[in-house]
Amino acid sequence: MKIVAAVASDKGLMRDINEDSVVLQRDIVSEAQMVLSTEQDSPILMAVADGVGGKNAGEIASGVVAEDFLSGFSDVGSISFNDLRLQAEEWTEKTNEHLLDLSLKNEAYRGMASTLAAVVLNEDVVFAMNIGDSRIYRFRDGYLRQLTEDHSVGEHLIYNALGASQSVFVDCFDISDMLLDGDALLICSDGLFDMVSESIIEDSLKQKFSPAQLVALANEAGGKDNISVIVAWIMKEDTHKT
Repeated sequence: MKIVAAVASDKGLMRDINEDSVVLQRDIVSEAQMVLSTEQDSPILMAVADGVGGKNAGEIASGVVAEDFLSGFSDVGSISFNDLRLQAEEWTEKTNEHLLDLSLKNEAYRGMASTLAAVVLNEDVVFAMNIGDSRIYRFRDGYLRQLTEDHSVGEHLIYNALGASQSVFVDCFDISDMLLDGDALLICSDGLFDMVSESIIEDSLKQKFSPAQLVALANEAGGKDNISVIVAWIMKEDTHKT
């Protein structure tokens, strides 16, 4: 499987700093920029970590989660979904303890937390995982389908996040059979879908809008939060063969 993926991340119009961190392949993105990744060797890593709003040092928390995600999944190689799920569960516990430990050692970090929505593509599986309310969508034939379930109630009262408490869990999905040639994966923080309706996102992806254009739509709608977006187009077939 090959992908063409791009990313954009922005602090929005109401926040002083960007508390999101984004992973695409081996890069962590925390400022407004776009990274293009084409036909990378497996594994391919994509993730959005959102420092939980209203908490201290959200940008530190999301940065730690992004770094730990890179170190934890960069060498997964050819392993099964069940092995990846076990690895994700162990990683979640370790990363949660990492954040809690940092919070105890530095009062400025007290209470910091982060969400995570991530995809790992290795030789055998397309593995998705989420903690919190950042989302993964599939876009196909003009329609969005949310693949993850938000770990929140009401107005983004998050009940599951890395660093928020001793108790944390991760949802894991094998989405290998859910992707067809020409589909796209959209991974984003709530700064996008809180500001831009799914119907507008669908129309934008029909027009092959870039992540930067989706971020611009969120800012045009008010930009009340940080906005991070990854769009990855799936290419299962070699369209260059003659």
